[in-house]
Amino acid sequence: MLLAQLTIYAVQFRYDADPAPLGLDREAFNRQVKELIRGVQALVVPGSEAEG
Repeated sequence: MLLAQLTIYAVQFRYDADPAPLGLDREAFNRQVKELIRGVQALVVPGSEAEG
């Protein structure tokens, strides 16, 4: 349910005609996402943590 709520928010935010600048550190978020993907992949595909 939380993902569905986040998805609705993300779609609305993404297509806002005039979004306010948020001052986000894109590089830091990209690193966090990569770590999250590696962690999930390690859970789903045993042995994958040695790759990439």
